[in-house]
Amino acid sequence: AGRSWVAIAGAHGDDGVGSDALARLYALTDQPEVRASLLERAARREEAHLAVLRVQQGEAYAALGRPADALAAFSRALDADPGHDGARGGVAALADDPEVRPAALEALCRAFLGAGEWDPLLALVDQRVQVAPDRETRVRMLEEAATLQEERANAPVAAMHTLRRAFALDPSSLRIERELRRLAEATGEWGLCADAFRDAAQASDRDDRREATLRSDEAAIREEQLGDRAKGLEAAAAALLKRPRRVDLAERVARRGLATEGWSLAEGALRAAAADPEAPVEILSCLAEVQRAAGSRRGLADTLGRLADQMPLALDPLVELAELAAPELPAPAGEPTAVGEVLDDPALARRALTRLYERASSLWRAGTPSTGTRQPAAQAGPALDRLLELLDAAAAQGDEDAAREAVVRLEDAARLDWPPKVRAARGLDAGSRSLALRDFEGAAACRSEERRGGEEWWYRWGPYNL
Repeated sequence: AGRSWVAIAGAHGDDGVGSDALARLYALTDQPEVRASLLERAARREEAHLAVLRVQQGEAYAALGRPADALAAFSRALDADPGHDGARGGVAALADDPEVRPAALEALCRAFLGAGEWDPLLALVDQRVQVAPDRETRVRMLEEAATLQEERANAPVAAMHTLRRAFALDPSSLRIERELRRLAEATGEWGLCADAFRDAAQASDRDDRREATLRSDEAAIREEQLGDRAKGLEAAAAALLKRPRRVDLAERVARRGLATEGWSLAEGALRAAAADPEAPVEILSCLAEVQRAAGSRRGLADTLGRLADQMPLALDPLVELAELAAPELPAPAGEPTAVGEVLDDPALARRALTRLYERASSLWRAGTPSTGTRQPAAQAGPALDRLLELLDAAAAQGDEDAAREAVVRLEDAARLDWPPKVRAARGLDAGSRSLALRDFEGAAACRSEERRGGEEWWYRWGPYNL
């Protein structure tokens, strides 16, 4: 019987009935290997036949204008035979129909995946991403494509480009960030990695913290891996603008600005950060450091004034401000001048010296050391002498207020703990200046009071009492 069925199949072809009969006979005669081989051939024939039927069914539905039914038939044909050209062609044609385009693209994707055809599968990525229903799906598709590019197509750089797109869609993804770093390490494509971080940061416009982190990481990559300090400075400045109170970012901007002479960019970013009334003093210090290097003297003067406001026990900012504003300010031996050029602004110099003297004398009286390199006892005298020079110059131009202020400063100075002869000289000078006020025109209203004050200081500190 078995030989008869084999002969029939050989002469007339196998329509399935012969295979069924032979399978039963092989089971009865205990020939499992032959039976299994027979059934494998029969199954393949059935699958191919079924695929043909599904394709014909799909074509019929397409002719009737029923794209969803046509796609279902073609998809079942591809399930049976992923490489069936007719089924692929039918699905590809339906991919142009807006009604079923996403599902058609996914059916083609499954077919190429089932057949192990990576190039046409990857060629579908852009179309699939374009019709994906949401951001999460697009990110997943791009990550899957990157995996295929690296593992199947042996194209790690192409995988980085794909992950760059995914990272811009999901800047919060630490997984994508790690993958980009790993691939950059393997390929040396750190520039591409830095660009991916920049793109992701720019897409994080609702999350300043994450954007600052990404731009800061970009800055580190550009400087450390690529040796590009200029672009590193740009990225660091962008990070600081998003997180203006981050002292570490301000310090990085200052360092890179000084290293690259990118003073304008660094000063702009630091100035924007310092615009916050509650900006930490460290950020103001970074700004001052860059302004010194850039020669931005007027800006430096403003910054030093703010530093002095925020550092009530420090004299250094006021000393530097006075040196900046007043030519030829006396400085104690061994203390360098902070800037090489001055503003030559008498009004600013007068305000700076007044603040410096008042702070130095106040700390001196209280016995409180200052924070920084300059100490009160060493700064009070030079500040007072230069202030008196400016006041005398103003008084010579008829400024009675300047003359009065000079007397007040000297009377105050005479009470400080100078050596006895210095203190006496200050008091004598105060008395002389007070008496001299009577010679100013228009001072009649206060002349008697000032004369009495002058006489008191003169009698106290006159030569016969030294």
